[in-house]
Amino acid sequence: MKLKIAEAVRETLSLKLGKQTPTACYLHRSYLTALPETMEKIIFSLDSVIARQINWNILKIYKQEPKLSFLYYPDFEDEAYPVLDASLVIDLESLGQKFRSYKDVVNKPILHRKELFVAPSHSCFALFSEITKEGEEAGLYDNSSEIGFSQSWQFFLKQKGYELVDGRLFRVASFSGDVVNRERTAISRYNLSAPFQAVEKIGLLSDEYSYMDYGCGLGDDLSILRHQGFVAAGWDPNHLPDGELRSSDIVNLGFVINVIENRDERREALNQAFSLATQLLVVSAMIASEKHVLKFRPFGDGVLTSRNTFQKYFTQQELGEYISEELNHPVVALGQGIYGVFKNPDLELKFWNNRYRQRTRKTSLRIRQSAKARREADIKNNEDALRDYWQQVLESGKLPTRKIQIEQKELLRVFGTVAKLNLVVIELFGEDELSDAIRLARERLLLSFAMAKFNGRVVFKHLDSETQQEVREHFHAISELLAEVDQELSKLSDVGLLKTLAEGWVSKGGAGYLDSDRSLTVHKHFFDSLPLTLKLYVSCAEKLFGEINSVDLLKIHFQSGKVSFMGYDGFGDTPIPMLRERIKVNLWTQKVDFFDYIDEFSPKPLYLKSMFLDDQFSDFVKQKAFDEKLKLFGYAPETPHFGPSRDELDRMLLKDGLTIKGYRYFSAKI
Repeated sequence: MKLKIAEAVRETLSLKLGKQTPTACYLHRSYLTALPETMEKIIFSLDSVIARQINWNILKIYKQEPKLSFLYYPDFEDEAYPVLDASLVIDLESLGQKFRSYKDVVNKPILHRKELFVAPSHSCFALFSEITKEGEEAGLYDNSSEIGFSQSWQFFLKQKGYELVDGRLFRVASFSGDVVNRERTAISRYNLSAPFQAVEKIGLLSDEYSYMDYGCGLGDDLSILRHQGFVAAGWDPNHLPDGELRSSDIVNLGFVINVIENRDERREALNQAFSLATQLLVVSAMIASEKHVLKFRPFGDGVLTSRNTFQKYFTQQELGEYISEELNHPVVALGQGIYGVFKNPDLELKFWNNRYRQRTRKTSLRIRQSAKARREADIKNNEDALRDYWQQVLESGKLPTRKIQIEQKELLRVFGTVAKLNLVVIELFGEDELSDAIRLARERLLLSFAMAKFNGRVVFKHLDSETQQEVREHFHAISELLAEVDQELSKLSDVGLLKTLAEGWVSKGGAGYLDSDRSLTVHKHFFDSLPLTLKLYVSCAEKLFGEINSVDLLKIHFQSGKVSFMGYDGFGDTPIPMLRERIKVNLWTQKVDFFDYIDEFSPKPLYLKSMFLDDQFSDFVKQKAFDEKLKLFGYAPETPHFGPSRDELDRMLLKDGLTIKGYRYFSAKI
């Protein structure tokens, strides 16, 4: 029976149907007829058991366990982002069952990218694809770890300046009027809206400038700007009619023109906002395809939604042309549905300089004075080529002796021989970077050959010429390399050594959490900087689990021979991310346990996230400040993995009149 189950799963997975993740395959019910006969028979044999408990429409096939999950999304075809109503997990070997209802769960799991679950022939495939494209263009899938549950999804929508109306995405804004309920389009956000985020991205969110939010809605952008110390004014005829219409360096007309049904009034708002801007006007509006617009009831030159709100949709090109023609001024696209109108040509030049500077690859080119004096002109004229050459050296872990890339031949003409060129780049960049690159290249070979060793004996003459050359350069002979591999593998069961290496790594400034003599938890970003034995330990587990790109933290258990891989919702940009999945690999038993918190709904928060970061992470400074205040307030747990639930923390903060918004603490009375 076990053989038949394994065969059925293997055959099904080999077809690569539906949505694939490292640990499971998800299929819509319409795929049943496309399944191998053995799997179809297994599901059919369970039909009477399943039918009594759940009216399923999504099938989850586990890749590493003999289990099936039958999931029910009642509005799968009708809702853009359907929520999970129930799940039934069946162990195919023991026939054990676990039913879970989500009817009373507040924060339900939700689906995205529905086209991945169905076949291209499905009647809704094109519509599902359009919904996904809409979300991608809005930037809602940029961090997929945040959007798996209804509450975090709604929170994320608000952060991005969107809301769901009639199951589809809408930009939110506010403007007064009598014909339709424009005030309903205003919502509360916890981060800056998309237009102000665009201003920040291009380097123009600074205390050098003053800001005016024309049609500011509930005033969230205004509050955040002022809290951050910027000079900002706001006005909205519905929510802030007493606000000041003040001339400012940068004026934002954020998703206002798309909710004004009267064309003359729309034109007047655009021109008035432009007159208030002394340097830059930022205009944003709803962007959508004609097919999407046809889903709504026409009203004037726009549509009416089910909430009786007017929306004027543009294409990206139409929006740019409309602004340019009305203002008789050129425009610059700052993002999807966001345009800038520069009144100050110097500011526009600064904008372009910032944009191209961001696209230029940064290096640590540090020229010593002696080298600068001798070769200043040669170095200055060939800086980009030298940078590229050095990058190739670091990636290969070796200095070329004879062979050189065709695109680097110009460097030879300038600096002479390959040997002289190597002396120049070493003098420019220093030997430390090269030493690290050589060490990493050597360790890469050790890790690669250690993993290959599990599949049998490695024969040197069967290796490609490049690998043979690398072996000779770093180990002289393959016998020396394989001897070191055996030596490193023998260390994996040495609990004392694992603990000592972890302690040494942390004591030298390595970011992570050392739990006494039990475990070390680090971010995957620091994998390369770990001692070789610990990297090999993780690599052995990774070989069983799959690549670590989909997770955030790695936990090395010293005594049990286990490695845990943990993925979190919002790890990249929230101060208290929530555990999304945990994969525990036992090296000794070769067993993989996977917990995805769909069938077991109890996500845990991660506290003190700054312990796992350094200044290479964009939110490190904000996170560190957040964690220090959490400790100061007395809410921080002793260990990052064991603390109060997020709801419990919010309740404790509220008792003290505090609430968390982004990485900051605010008065709950505001």
